[in-house]
Amino acid sequence: MKLKPAPKPATLRELKLRLEADTYGELEAYAELYEAEYEDAIDVPKLAAEILRQFLQNDRAFRSWKKRQVRERRRLRLSNGPEAPADGGEARP
Repeated sequence: MKLKPAPKPATLRELKLRLEADTYGELEAYAELYEAEYEDAIDVPKLAAEILRQFLQNDRAFRSWKKRQVRERRRLRLSNGPEAPADGGEARP
């Protein structure tokens, strides 16, 4: 089984989506395997969220792109000088 056990989430956001009946059925079957493998029941929505979380976490191209985005934002901030504070006060050097 490729999916690792699901950690307890810190914060949750709601996502609603529609799946083809076949895909939902596959998720139900996968939930059965998950329970057999980890001796811990998981419902389909939580399972789908965990599959998505692990997919994003393990996608090398996505992680690489995110790192480039962070570096680019940092470079732009440094080249534009210090930002003005949100409270309207003077910027710090």
